[in-house]
Amino acid sequence: MRLALALSAAGLCVIGFAAALAFGAVRSAATGPVTFQDAVGDASGGPDISALTATVTADGSLTLAATLANRSSLQANESIQFFLRTDGGGQLDAAFFADGGSFLERWNGSSYETVDSVHGSWSGNTFSTTLSLPALQGDVQQPVTPELGLAVGTYMNLATNPVVADLAPDSGYDTVATGPGATTTATTSTTATSAPPGFSGSANVTVTQNPDGTYTATCTGSGCQVSYSGPGKVTVNFAGDNTGSTVYLHDGSSAVVTGTGADNVTLVDFTSTGGARHATRLEGGTGCVQTLNVGAGNNNVHVSGPCQHVVISGRGNSTIHVYGGTNIVNALGPGHSNVHATGGTGTIQVGKGGSVVFTTKTSKYTIKVANGSRDLVNCGGAKDTVVYDKAADRLVGCGAAIRRPTA
Repeated sequence: MRLALALSAAGLCVIGFAAALAFGAVRSAATGPVTFQDAVGDASGGPDISALTATVTADGSLTLAATLANRSSLQANESIQFFLRTDGGGQLDAAFFADGGSFLERWNGSSYETVDSVHGSWSGNTFSTTLSLPALQGDVQQPVTPELGLAVGTYMNLATNPVVADLAPDSGYDTVATGPGATTTATTSTTATSAPPGFSGSANVTVTQNPDGTYTATCTGSGCQVSYSGPGKVTVNFAGDNTGSTVYLHDGSSAVVTGTGADNVTLVDFTSTGGARHATRLEGGTGCVQTLNVGAGNNNVHVSGPCQHVVISGRGNSTIHVYGGTNIVNALGPGHSNVHATGGTGTIQVGKGGSVVFTTKTSKYTIKVANGSRDLVNCGGAKDTVVYDKAADRLVGCGAAIRRPTA
């Protein structure tokens, strides 16, 4: 899923109505309002979409409206984005952010580029924007009639750990008639004709393509096996009891791993040939127990959820971020570990290699760095318990902590 956070304006061009005429005049057909319902309670506390409504008027206006079940405005570090797809495969994204920023972007085949400005407003718990079909046709440089694919997504934690909150539909696009001879249909799932390069999965893994062109792999039942070595990021969704399931990520690949149910168990192995350029990243999910066996190489690991178990077993330098919940971090493999704990409780233990551990004031961890090497612990004012080498380690901001030096 694409998060429009920092985008280059290179190649910016606003294409007017004259350019749209190159594809023929836009003949609109009044449609709607047509409403597509979406399940609620699936946004992990973020903006939860309950409906997407589209209205087309005879004068060529397209109004898109997203109704939220739990918001009447965006909270800090949240966004709402409307995705449009033409029959010819052109893609546009109208993105709106809590800080007031907004813009229309076009997919150019390798990245999104800003092509126009957009405006939106709230009415109760519904956010809407009105777009001109002739202007859209100029922006996307493709016909926007007789129909368009529509989807909407909400995003949260943009400043720290960006994740998708909700998508409507969950995958694929709804279709709305924008010209004569078209029909309006609702799409609940679109299976990708092919998985992304470098992806393979067991028979109980299905792959769908998201509105922004990324992919989601859904595992049903136990023993799911997923391997990904391609560029970019895939989402792996565990829908139920996935005991014995494994996700293998290779050099340079990354994944968002999510799960349903407090008893979900996910085993994630980072495999690597090693080397200084290895940089695998995982953004954790919602399963209660998630064991990450991180292999060799330089790893950047992000995990979040109610309870996590992180194990660094391979040789290399690792940066580990945990967000809330109850966590057990065992970074005992050879190499330098950099552990950042934003809230939460549990145990953090690092091996010999000269490591750095940061916690925040809302954290409460037992930190074990008595390993014979020189480590740095910054408690951030938290009431942590620190077991450390008195002669070697350095403690900062640990005045409120329980300090247990070793000889």
